[in-house]
Amino acid sequence: MDTRENPARQAAEGSHGSPLPMPPVAPVLDHQDLFENTPNPYLVVTPDLTIVAVNEAYLRAVKAVRESLLGRYLFDVFPDNPSDPGATGVRNLRASLERVLSTRAPDIMPVQKYDIRTPETGDFEERFWSPRNMPVLTAGGQVRLIIHHVEDVTEFVRISRQREREREMNAELRSRNARMEAEIHQSGLEASRRSTSSCSPPTRRSRGASGRRSRPSGRCARRRSCCGPSSARSRKASRCRMPGGCCGSPMRRPSGSSA
Repeated sequence: MDTRENPARQAAEGSHGSPLPMPPVAPVLDHQDLFENTPNPYLVVTPDLTIVAVNEAYLRAVKAVRESLLGRYLFDVFPDNPSDPGATGVRNLRASLERVLSTRAPDIMPVQKYDIRTPETGDFEERFWSPRNMPVLTAGGQVRLIIHHVEDVTEFVRISRQREREREMNAELRSRNARMEAEIHQSGLEASRRSTSSCSPPTRRSRGASGRRSRPSGRCARRRSCCGPSSARSRKASRCRMPGGCCGSPMRRPSGSSA
């Protein structure tokens, strides 16, 4: 058959008569398989907070098995830690899910402390999570499902706490060293002042209001007043002229007097 009479065949074979490659056929996506194998932890609940789906990453994160979660009320499976009176995990997560139902929009929560029960012992272990809740809407815009996505940030929080404690300890050590250095410096100043005070020469006598030097009190004052000038020659030549002597030196007799 002449290809010139079949335009469809001409288009298929191309201008040179060779067949054109057929476009690839898109594979049929298995959304359940994608959900199960994604590395991000996901849990799906209905508007009344009944668990209807959970993937393998979420089961690993919370250390649970699928049969223990499906069909159960969310907060029956994940209650607050009874040993922690300050636990707020249930209250905060419930408030976030209620916001999703009322606003029909995603709600991103801050980091939450939400302890989980270990299957081996039944005890609770400390965990920190970064949660996000996203609605799945019907054609009419109503919330049909809520996808609960979490990321375990426990190790990050513990490292941050350790670094904060180290910063506080370093700040305390710096403050203590500064106080010790200040005390040592003050002690050195006081010791220096005491040493200077004990070794300083006697101060000169002050002058009175009239401009005269004030006379020192005591025996030295009497000695200077009675014994005349303090030069070495005068001390050698003169004797105390006070009756009885003021310095223990013999009184000089007046000339011409008898012994």
